[in-house]
Amino acid sequence: MNTLRNSRSRKTMAWPRLGSPFAGAAHGRIDVTYDIESRLLGSVIDFIKHRRQPDANASQQPNTASNAVTYLATLSEAYGPLTPGALAEQTPAVAALVLDPTILADLARGSVRARAHLARAIGGRARVLIPATALLDAKLSPIAEAVGTIAPIDADVARKAGELIARARLTMPLDALTVAVAAREPSAALLTTDRVGMAALARAARHPALHILTL
Repeated sequence: MNTLRNSRSRKTMAWPRLGSPFAGAAHGRIDVTYDIESRLLGSVIDFIKHRRQPDANASQQPNTASNAVTYLATLSEAYGPLTPGALAEQTPAVAALVLDPTILADLARGSVRARAHLARAIGGRARVLIPATALLDAKLSPIAEAVGTIAPIDADVARKAGELIARARLTMPLDALTVAVAAREPSAALLTTDRVGMAALARAARHPALHILTL
């Protein structure tokens, strides 16, 4: 730990400019001391406080992101800070990060990749969405409400999920609902642990800006 605190530990990390979708190295740089993850989280909080939100979710998004930052800080205390490599990983330039409810359990266990995806999404001002199906699990429900916005399952989402099931020929109703939530966004990354089923449903959505991310 001491070696991380010397002068060589200060590096320039790729990070999106304020107001851009979370996109990784191509959108600007800020200096981050890696052995203190709170510096990263602090920059996110500062952005949330000073950036005006132009979209319809302006009043809700800052509070939601602040809650997620607090949750990330709690995980850092329990499992240790994120590594430079985890934070510098490239991510698609999208407006929303949709979390498969199964990811919430990985977050609670301190998954480095899950935390890093969430931190980059918040820093890039991407909306973090969790399908309302996550509320079916009493253990996952408080995590869902802490890290993002609960996306409602309405008739349009259910209808879209039915179409995905028919096209993909898979009987995965809960996963289809998750993909249907993501498909409503103009651009989205769906973070999941399912490399096969979710990918098939995403292809069935025929959405040119829907990306699948896996742990």
